[in-house]
Amino acid sequence: MFAAKGLAERLHAGLAARGVTCVRVEVEVTWADGRQSRRLWRHDGLLTAVQVADRVRWQLDGGGPAGTPEKRDVFPPDAEGGGIARLRLVPDQVVRAAGRQLALWGDEVVADKVARAAMRVQALLGHDAVLRPVRSGGRTVRDQMQPVPFGENLAPKLATDQPWPGRIPGPAPAVVYPEPKPARVTDAAGGPVTVSGRCVMSGIPAELSLDGEPELSVTGWAGPWPLAQRWWDPASAVREARFQLVTDDGRAWLAAVCAGAWQIEAGYW
Repeated sequence: MFAAKGLAERLHAGLAARGVTCVRVEVEVTWADGRQSRRLWRHDGLLTAVQVADRVRWQLDGGGPAGTPEKRDVFPPDAEGGGIARLRLVPDQVVRAAGRQLALWGDEVVADKVARAAMRVQALLGHDAVLRPVRSGGRTVRDQMQPVPFGENLAPKLATDQPWPGRIPGPAPAVVYPEPKPARVTDAAGGPVTVSGRCVMSGIPAELSLDGEPELSVTGWAGPWPLAQRWWDPASAVREARFQLVTDDGRAWLAAVCAGAWQIEAGYW
């Protein structure tokens, strides 16, 4: 880590002397047996020498030639692979350092404070401890928002400019649960509401029961919207019918019937 900090200071000094900065920095580690580890880290001129050294540590903690990520001593010379023989920091996508013009009302100041706070948390807890939501493509609400570690490239995994037939119409829900919450939807007679393979409902939704919450009366609903994707891959296939439900407490829900069971995927509040 001392070597990484020293290299980062030289990197910053060299870039500053030329009036440039780098968008990303590549960390290249070579072990004595010739094997290498390479990774690009977001820079944008914000990372200090200590923060660059932190990213070197995270990369090494992620595993090396020994294949044992639990090792935290950066693979001593007697470990498989023979220890680290070379460490390189390579500036990637060098751009002119134009400086920063602060906004009149301090917007940029607030953003910089948030960035520094996030980097401090990452230095303490690891690179994946601070995540940012990135809008993505897809047909399900969980696909349309993906968490990305702070400082990483924000490019979505799924293209957002595609039509994605089968998506729920807007507006988008404000709360998306990481895992769907089990629920029960019944009709006016108290019987469970079911949906056939042809999206024919057995009754009108009247009551919504969430796991661990009081029963709510359904005052409005829309659907069903069928979804069937990746049918050729049983491990990742999705087949469900989705509904929007409004309850008497003023909340609205995105619900789905999957394999005969109701679940709540998101909320509109």
